[in-house]
Amino acid sequence: MHVAGGRSGINLAIQDAVATANLLADALRERRTTEELLQFVQRRREFPTRMTQAAQANAHKVFAQLFRNSGPVRAPWQLKAAVRIPGITHVMGRVVGIGVRLLVRCPRDHG
Repeated sequence: MHVAGGRSGINLAIQDAVATANLLADALRERRTTEELLQFVQRRREFPTRMTQAAQANAHKVFAQLFRNSGPVRAPWQLKAAVRIPGITHVMGRVVGIGVRLLVRCPRDHG
């Protein structure tokens, strides 16, 4: 995998494993898994996966364009404006480092 998304794949795999374990643990323990439950898990994990893949694809496009240009690199005005928003660099660093996550609550977490 390219440097643009080198760690995202393993982060996503770990998140998938944890979310799946949280959602399926009781059903597996009680031997009551159903196709509907498995489809629910798949639907639940699909959004973060697609968002991560889209971000990686866009990063690759940006890098490809940067490497095609032989002149100096200039940040677009949108980026210059965005980095002036307080806290945005922290949020973006977190999104890049952790990825898109949906919090999943387990029934056993509530009681």
